[in-house]
Amino acid sequence: MRARRFEIGRHRLHAAQEIGEDAAQVAPQSLFDAGVKAQVAWEQTLFASKGQDNPYVLHRLMGKSMSDNVTIIRINSKMRETLALLQGLKDRYRNNLGMPDTGTWTNNTLTFTKALRDMLALAEAITLAAINRNESRGAHFKVPDDKADRHDLSLDERKYPRNDEEWLKTTLVTCKQVPPDQFPTPELSYEPVDVSIVTPVARTYGKTTA
Repeated sequence: MRARRFEIGRHRLHAAQEIGEDAAQVAPQSLFDAGVKAQVAWEQTLFASKGQDNPYVLHRLMGKSMSDNVTIIRINSKMRETLALLQGLKDRYRNNLGMPDTGTWTNNTLTFTKALRDMLALAEAITLAAINRNESRGAHFKVPDDKADRHDLSLDERKYPRNDEEWLKTTLVTCKQVPPDQFPTPELSYEPVDVSIVTPVARTYGKTTA
């Protein structure tokens, strides 16, 4: 079974299907035909959706929670709230979606709604990976839950320290391929960062101490 892998490291994320360079040339035509058939069936399902949830509203809710809780300053309790919200949004997408536009000519809403499924999956991957990484690195600050409201302390005093011994590694989020009308289940793994050429140093943005 093919898998889709999201690589998260140094605050960058990209997705790549694990296929060989010549896969498109050697794969049987039936593989492509099945993919087209699945996409057409999914579009028909979306067109038939008569629920109450507007995809643009779901997107706005997702974006606000991600911006509030999964950006520069990260607190696990807040990110767990976002993770729970994402689960709820996925359920609403699956079970109560309503399509504002069901036209078949240049339907931007259809394109957006299909992309929203991937956005929700990526948001879940980013949030899950961030919850599991208990350190501060680069421009990101991770604050322990018990110090989240300690505003008598500076951010540097509240944050987890950078931890190269445990966290100098790239987070991999692997999702097994599922039909387009379903959401994949993310699974975390890690691989070490190659520092044989460049030794990592603290990013201090001009401060005299790390």
